[in-house]
Amino acid sequence: MDESQAISGRERWSQTISQLLVALRNALRKVKVRRRERALQLCETLPLGERRFLIVVRFEGRRFLIGATNQSISLIERLDERGHPLPEPQERRWNDSLWKRPH
Repeated sequence: MDESQAISGRERWSQTISQLLVALRNALRKVKVRRRERALQLCETLPLGERRFLIVVRFEGRRFLIGATNQSISLIERLDERGHPLPEPQERRWNDSLWKRPH
């Protein structure tokens, strides 16, 4: 086998591998991976200090307000069972706040 035959053999091998890679890439593009929607979602957390949190979670379309410490977890309220939609949070100014503390 002379040098020109060895080069053409390598070129054919390289072309074959390239064609296989292109075919594999095209096949993978057609595969669609669907993620299963999670039943439990963390909507919001509010740290209260010293490992205490208020947490809003959604489970099977319902929302729950949960209180958590490093020692316990408590259901505070089922938010969507009031019979009416929850109001949207309103932007409040510090002057209007009921949480004023003396300086």
